[in-house]
Amino acid sequence: MMRVERLLRVCAWLVALPGLASLYPHLDLLPKALIPLLLVLAFHLDRKGEVPRRTGALLAGLTVLLFAFYLVRIPSQSLSIPVVNMAALVLAVRLVGEKTPRQLIQLIALSLFALAGSTLISIDMDFFLYLLMLLVLVPASLLLRCAETSCPGLSLSRLQLRRLLRYGLVLPAGSMVLMFFFFAILPRTSRPLWDFLNPEAQATVGFSETVEPGRSESLVTRGRLAFRVESPSLPQDQLYWRGNVLNEPQGGRWVRSAGHRPAPSRVAGGRIVEQTFYPEDRRGRVLFGLDLPQEMRQVRSDAQGDATFTRNRGQSLSRLYYGVRSRMGAQLMPTRGIDRDFYLRLPEEISPRIRALAARLDTPGGPRADLESLGDFFRKGGYRYSMESLPTGEDALARFLFETRAGHCEFFAGSFATLARLLRIPARLVGGYLGGEYNDLGGYYLVTEDMAHVWVEIHLEDEGWVRLDPSRFAVNSGAELLGSRGGNLSLWQRLWDGLDYAWGRAIIRFDLSSQVELLRFTSSGLKRLRGHLDPESLLYPALGGAAIATGAFLFWNLRFGPGPARRLERRYRRLLQKRLGDAARDPSLGLFDLARQSGIAEAMDFARLYADAIYRDRPLSRKQRRKLAALLRRIRRPREGGAAVGKSP
Repeated sequence: MMRVERLLRVCAWLVALPGLASLYPHLDLLPKALIPLLLVLAFHLDRKGEVPRRTGALLAGLTVLLFAFYLVRIPSQSLSIPVVNMAALVLAVRLVGEKTPRQLIQLIALSLFALAGSTLISIDMDFFLYLLMLLVLVPASLLLRCAETSCPGLSLSRLQLRRLLRYGLVLPAGSMVLMFFFFAILPRTSRPLWDFLNPEAQATVGFSETVEPGRSESLVTRGRLAFRVESPSLPQDQLYWRGNVLNEPQGGRWVRSAGHRPAPSRVAGGRIVEQTFYPEDRRGRVLFGLDLPQEMRQVRSDAQGDATFTRNRGQSLSRLYYGVRSRMGAQLMPTRGIDRDFYLRLPEEISPRIRALAARLDTPGGPRADLESLGDFFRKGGYRYSMESLPTGEDALARFLFETRAGHCEFFAGSFATLARLLRIPARLVGGYLGGEYNDLGGYYLVTEDMAHVWVEIHLEDEGWVRLDPSRFAVNSGAELLGSRGGNLSLWQRLWDGLDYAWGRAIIRFDLSSQVELLRFTSSGLKRLRGHLDPESLLYPALGGAAIATGAFLFWNLRFGPGPARRLERRYRRLLQKRLGDAARDPSLGLFDLARQSGIAEAMDFARLYADAIYRDRPLSRKQRRKLAALLRRIRRPREGGAAVGKSP
């Protein structure tokens, strides 16, 4: 036997933990450190069996202080950050207190509020798992609370508990059906309703619309997701995801000039590759595509002559997916002459050592010979690709070239483009991503922010703009540049990310256009079905459907309906009610009461045999069920039965 009071304590923990788990990854450092301590204290007090009054007063004061602390921070932060921190702390504090049936309602409300608060930041697949847990736990907890409130100190056998919880699952099952139905039909907005409460998406490391070598001595790479892209599997060294073009040096930075309009170009040759991009929530306007992108679909975009695409203002990337048609290995050929003076423009200040190096690399053989000389310099220079011990300051490129000989892609690309312009070769930088983890279970690439990359485009008269990646000249490029950018996902990681990817496609990006598409698909499917079917052809499907429905009904009754013991009891009551009339319809009458009123010996034998098994928590054996069924048959035909029984006092 299990006491309901103890079960309610377990339910309180089970209900609170999904709410805390949904918020914990998004909390500040203080709540992250404080919540585990509160949980340990709550567990200790539960084992002790009481909560001292002083502890309750201290916790109440702590709650007030935390509320005041985060209320003060609301004007300086987005509203979502203080809200989720306060919700998690209040839930943890409430878990420390008493867990009476009344407090259980508070914990349920706080946990549901915490889970709803987590959607202010993200709605990933974990949210759905926590929601499923609460859909099952909340009705079960409420049923146990009702049982404890109506009968304090109640204990339940395992059989009774299983029956109670089984009936409690009916509500979650029905709510799941309604939840998916309303999710499909309710109007959808183009972006999340509460998205204005979220902070602007910022990445400490990753794609940037400017390049500035020498900003810091080291970079910490983080694997935050940038986008997923459906694409056929491609060679890893060809996975250049083109973003923007940086064509003008300004001081120590490379930027995209607002006043320069690139000459119109055409994409020639190459292999056509179709992709579908699913970007994460970004505020930038740059659209990416496999180098070289030729066309963007399912998004309103502005195309520039240098094969860059930007989305129109006012269109959110929160739920956007867009298609890209690229020509891998193609040439970007300007349809008219380029502005050579613009693409030969140099930074305002260049180190004399860099100018001297360019003079040594200059050859009389023209641009191709100069490029070969420049490539040999990097190839033979012993340069390493590194994210640490980077040169900084105004002379960072010179220190990279002549002293440290170690840097990341911005150093390689920035110094190469500067030297190329000093050699009178038009050059520019291209920013995007390199590499990707291919998930063959879903047929897509997973590209993270630590795969952000910069390379160079050189203009040659007869070839147009040619891609060159100076980072490939590093002696450790195979391990540091390409080795860490793909092929590292285990089977479990691919499976989990594939589920998360499917969740994003089916739930997060299910918008109004998806609803219209679903409606059209359903309507056209019904029309095609109606056109291909005639009354005679419907006979066998109808019979098959009826057979399936009948089988499902029988299975449900056998599996979840009343058991054999309960069915025997119902037959017993119906038989005696027919004999005794309205006097036996009182639901408070037990089996023995009905037997005494009927005066039938077999009825008393049935009540004794049934009570001996059921009321002692023993399942009926097959032999007992047969004997009870035989007694019921004799009760139905009392003339064949034995003597009557008298009414005992």
